[in-house]
Amino acid sequence: MSKQNLKVKQGKQTRERLLLLAKGIFAEQGYAALTLDGLINQAGLTKGAFYHHFPSKQALFEAVYIQAEEEVGARIMEASASATDPWEQLLSGCDSYLESCADPGLQRILRLDGPSVLGWERWSEIDAEFGSGKLEAFLTQLNDGNVIRISSPKAAAHLLSGAMNEATFWIAESDQTAEALKESRKTLRQLLQGIKEA
Repeated sequence: MSKQNLKVKQGKQTRERLLLLAKGIFAEQGYAALTLDGLINQAGLTKGAFYHHFPSKQALFEAVYIQAEEEVGARIMEASASATDPWEQLLSGCDSYLESCADPGLQRILRLDGPSVLGWERWSEIDAEFGSGKLEAFLTQLNDGNVIRISSPKAAAHLLSGAMNEATFWIAESDQTAEALKESRKTLRQLLQGIKEA
């Protein structure tokens, strides 16, 4: 391996280590608990090495946040793939989204800290990239296949995504997470039943 390739590989490993360590702190203790000096010492790096990868603590959090969104997306795809019927794929995907955001670690990153740390505009941009955009494509497919009946997949994706996001914030703030999740899943199915083709 050339010196250049070794340097690239080491840089990638350093970045992944920083993300892994930061994710643990963000998930367990929250954004405010992480100090850059503490993280840099824990990772055995210099400040220069840290700033080579991330210009700020907020930039580090955003990278961790995007990884968390990717993890949720993978869980949704896995849940949807386990169902053979398109309607059940939609229900399974929605259930998986609610369940993922009820996971304590993901919940703290995505719901409790995400909007305030990233700011509403940036949080919404990332949410649209990972949420409503993909949901719109799937709803279009279901609508074209006469599985559901909606006049606008785009509008439906925004409405459904908004409803699920609000539910996940409610679940995150609830003292009875399991009950809030159960009621959210049940009510979401009742709402979705209204767009299902007979």
